[in-house]
Amino acid sequence: MKWRGTVRVDLKDKVFDPQGDTLCRTLLTQGYSLEKVRVGKIINIELEAPNRKEAQQILHEISSRLLANPVMETFDVTLEEIPS
Repeated sequence: MKWRGTVRVDLKDKVFDPQGDTLCRTLLTQGYSLEKVRVGKIINIELEAPNRKEAQQILHEISSRLLANPVMETFDVTLEEIPS
């Protein structure tokens, strides 16, 4: 079976986000009323696995080992089957 996974990686709340801070200040100068901006990343992955549980395990392993720095970031994984 083919699967499409989406991994969302965000900085932990206590970690300073220089990109988000810069973007927030820029938007404030353009007249937008904002309190906070945080910048994260979305990674889309297509993979093959025999079932949902195994696909979920593979994505979780990839995310925790390579895509997110556990000291500074959190991640969330969503998964959907790709119709054949």
